[in-house]
Amino acid sequence: MSQKQLLFEVSIIRPLAIFLLVVYHSMCIYTGAWEVPVGSEYNLVYDVVGQLITGFRIETLAFIGGYVLAFQFIFKQQKVALLKFIIFFINL
Repeated sequence: MSQKQLLFEVSIIRPLAIFLLVVYHSMCIYTGAWEVPVGSEYNLVYDVVGQLITGFRIETLAFIGGYVLAFQFIFKQQKVALLKFIIFFINL
């Protein structure tokens, strides 16, 4: 049985990305992504923070996925055929 190797960089970045995801969703009302509830007022600070977070939130998650995949290919010498790789993502 092979032992899994912990990537400490990913262990730091992943919880940060999840935290930013939660913060972004709490500010979606002010960024215009969700409908504003009755009685709620616009807040410029929340709007700016929400816009800043949305600028790199998805990119960070894609970076983490690519980083782990590259680690498996380069350092662990795991080979995946391109066709199998594409079929795997089509079936998701």
